[in-house]
Amino acid sequence: MMHKSFLRVTAALLLICISAGAVREQQAEELGTQDAIELCGPPDASALEMLDKDCPAINESDKAEPALTVTATKRQLNYRKYKLPELRLYICHPNAARLGLLITHLGVEEIRSTERMAEVASKLLENKLWKAKQSAVGKAFANYKVWKGTRTDTNRALLWVLDRDGNLVIAPELQGTLHKHGDLTPGSSPVDRPELGEAQMLSPVCCCSKMTGEENTCKYTNVTEAPEKYCCKLRVGGCPLLSRYSRMDGRCGELQSELFEHRVSGLYRGLARAGGEIRFPDGGGSPWVHDKSGYSLSRVEPESLREAGGSYDQAKLKDASQSAPLGACAMSRLRSYWNSLGWPVDSLTFAAVSFPEGKEVMTHA
Repeated sequence: MMHKSFLRVTAALLLICISAGAVREQQAEELGTQDAIELCGPPDASALEMLDKDCPAINESDKAEPALTVTATKRQLNYRKYKLPELRLYICHPNAARLGLLITHLGVEEIRSTERMAEVASKLLENKLWKAKQSAVGKAFANYKVWKGTRTDTNRALLWVLDRDGNLVIAPELQGTLHKHGDLTPGSSPVDRPELGEAQMLSPVCCCSKMTGEENTCKYTNVTEAPEKYCCKLRVGGCPLLSRYSRMDGRCGELQSELFEHRVSGLYRGLARAGGEIRFPDGGGSPWVHDKSGYSLSRVEPESLREAGGSYDQAKLKDASQSAPLGACAMSRLRSYWNSLGWPVDSLTFAAVSFPEGKEVMTHA
């Protein structure tokens, strides 16, 4: 009898686990949030036509400037995988299934209205969307770039990539680690998307710090569990390692929705159309949107890296010829494209970047 009871309990537990897994997989399918390409849905043909349209030559003797076509890049890391950063913003292409998705320390938010998108844009262009302060390491890194001549400001930079389907992906450059543009669009090869892996659930964790008798203010969430008081905050990716804050579930109130992701990393920078940075001048003024990225400066025709059957040929990457870098025409077109997504481009300065004699030079679009 006892043996039969044990079998029944075991079978019931197994059924519960299978059911929970099925529900989670169903939620993943419903959210469709494997990466920006699944999240936003099939691309808009008219938008792609506009991005692909040739840029005219400035002078008759000049070659036509490259357009915002799909590209691979010769810039690749050899010491780590590219992986989607925890904090990021997806802005979907025109006529997409969704407007976008915002991931902050508070969790995951689907942007459902143009009004909310305008609020997100306003915060981002004030460099306050993710509310993180410039760390000492980040400041030192920025000062080093200024000293080297490859940068002209010391504020926190944001990375942006225009992906294969015309979706914009934006993220802080420094998030505990220094992110590269390939982290926003990783690939299993330079010409392929990331491989489909097991679903990873991205959700915020409640991190709390016990308040001492001298502490009366908490800029996050005050939690009282007599006789103790805690200051609690939500963080995506877990609590900081070197911090007074530790995980205490259930003390931060209702969590925002979770995000299931299947395509999160790859050994290579995958395909994209362009990339660059959003930078904020030290003296104030309009933020700069420029194209300092391998997707703009080290472009490679994807087909030149494929075998006759269409598969990636690693031997071809080293000797692949680079296409011309993006120029003012492409960045002007990017301005128009951002405008079509409802962003206030009048408050932005778009520019193509170049490095004559190793020094950063901006050409206004």
